[in-house]
Amino acid sequence: MRKLRFLLALSVVGLMTSCASVSRTGVVAPFAYTEVHPNEIRAEVDLSEKNKVIGKANQWYLLGVRVSGGNKYFENNSEKPSLFGKRVKKAQSCAMYDALDGGEYDIIANPQYRNTVHNYFFGLVKGYKVSVTGYGGKVKKLYQHTEPTDYQTIQR
Repeated sequence: MRKLRFLLALSVVGLMTSCASVSRTGVVAPFAYTEVHPNEIRAEVDLSEKNKVIGKANQWYLLGVRVSGGNKYFENNSEKPSLFGKRVKKAQSCAMYDALDGGEYDIIANPQYRNTVHNYFFGLVKGYKVSVTGYGGKVKKLYQHTEPTDYQTIQR
């Protein structure tokens, strides 16, 4: 009986605790129309179809927690975060890291991903197998334009 009271008191205390976060915004500077002319940064890249690059990653999740797989990721801020594709994006990032790690290439042009998702035990265990292929490129030179240029579009 004493253990039951202790567990009951412990569960009541556990239910009464909570987490909170506070976010505040404020005006830093008044909005004013300011024309900005950025000087573009350009790069000369040594790129060839002969420089084929391949990277692979396998990740396994049990009840939503990663239990095995790579833990090194290539940072990619160009895509919006996705609520449903977060694990696939992480596996893709891990495959990209595998492709660029220890190689002589700085970038991968035209990356193509092959994603395979395995579900076991009604989705409680999930496996993500990702491979990426593309063409490796080495940055030879970075330079900045002295004058702003017009935006260029690719003609179709």
